[in-house]
Amino acid sequence: FERIEAAVEVPAPLPLGAVWKLSGADARETDSRLGQRRTLRWRQAGFQASDWMTSWLGWTAGAAFERWPDTAQRPRGDKTRVAGRMLLAGGEWFDAHVTLEGWLGTPGATRASTEARLTRGAAGGRAMLAGGMEGVHGYTPVFIIPGAGDGNTRRPLLRAHPLIHDDALSVADGQILARRVFYGTAEWSRPLARVLFAAIDGTLFVDAAHGRQLIDGRLRDTQVDAGAGLRIRALGAGPTVRLDLARGLRDGRWAFTAGTVVGIPEWIF
Repeated sequence: FERIEAAVEVPAPLPLGAVWKLSGADARETDSRLGQRRTLRWRQAGFQASDWMTSWLGWTAGAAFERWPDTAQRPRGDKTRVAGRMLLAGGEWFDAHVTLEGWLGTPGATRASTEARLTRGAAGGRAMLAGGMEGVHGYTPVFIIPGAGDGNTRRPLLRAHPLIHDDALSVADGQILARRVFYGTAEWSRPLARVLFAAIDGTLFVDAAHGRQLIDGRLRDTQVDAGAGLRIRALGAGPTVRLDLARGLRDGRWAFTAGTVVGIPEWIF
């Protein structure tokens, strides 16, 4: 999976939201599910506006033009994407969103998603609980199908079952990639050490995901993973890097994954 993106955010020059975002993206995803490797490329140019109506309720709305690749079901085509997101925020301990997206064209598609995240102090550290669902309807090529993995190609976490294997999308080892995905994560972290300008935390976690109408033909499946890891963050600003070792509690699968820790984003695309 590769994605190159450029974006600029500016104060809204017109009375439509408080902040505007202009963005462009060029993405590629290699699919090996059908016995041969095929790289799908899609491009996007979009506009979004965002604002907070109160201290705890905000919104984002936008539109984008997308060029989809040839797939086994449909030839290459252009789509207009429209999307809206409602955001809830409760200080540093709670955030949530409900998002609706639609792709206009022949044929069209829709996607709905929601997620909530709760963070509180617990047992000398911090506990985080997150859960949500994603679902699609209509003609949906594989690159917009929901899934759970290591957090790099799809947002939901299932860290013993990464979706990318040998640089290509794979569902051969019980991965969850489906038209309906329900997921949840429980994570507890505690400071371990400070090294130069970085803080290191230790983490224990459990991920769970349930898929319905999986793209490999399974009607439904559930996986539960557990593991431990490290969080490395620069003191002050900057992303938090995560290193995780996880084991599937149902199938015994092991995986080591790396990525960054992100909250619920304000922007949709």
